[in-house]
Amino acid sequence: ALAHRPTVVLALDFLFWFAYADASPAERRARLDAGLGLLAPLPGTLLIGDLPDMRGANPRVLGPAAIPSPDELAALDDQIRRWAAARPHTLVLPLASWTAPLVTGADIELAPGERVPARDLMFLDGLHANALGTWHLLDLVDRTVERELAVPPDALRLVRP
Repeated sequence: ALAHRPTVVLALDFLFWFAYADASPAERRARLDAGLGLLAPLPGTLLIGDLPDMRGANPRVLGPAAIPSPDELAALDDQIRRWAAARPHTLVLPLASWTAPLVTGADIELAPGERVPARDLMFLDGLHANALGTWHLLDLVDRTVERELAVPPDALRLVRP
């Protein structure tokens, strides 16, 4: 990415595997620092996601020992926010709140009046978004950058699967 001198980098779930690991809380904090260090030299605007609660994922894909507790997730998210606050042109996207319906089993509104179960946006592993879920997350990113960074409407054109 550095070689291409990007003006915007979207790293929505880049930090996930730095925080989700069969490790102690101290090791997870150190891993997260390493992930943030990889993002630090990127120029331009950086869009990073906070950490979602993925306790509902298939345990064969994401073992229970790799999942931080809710309190630890909150502390890791604070670590991300503090890092971002000290870096110009960095926006932390609320991936945790966008994916919260996965844990609660709630519905998600894809369009005005169109609600679907959150699980309909996921692959069977309960960890990865399917095509519709990816579109939904990118639509949320688009709306957020329009609002937070004054990006003109229709600057991105996302085709719904």
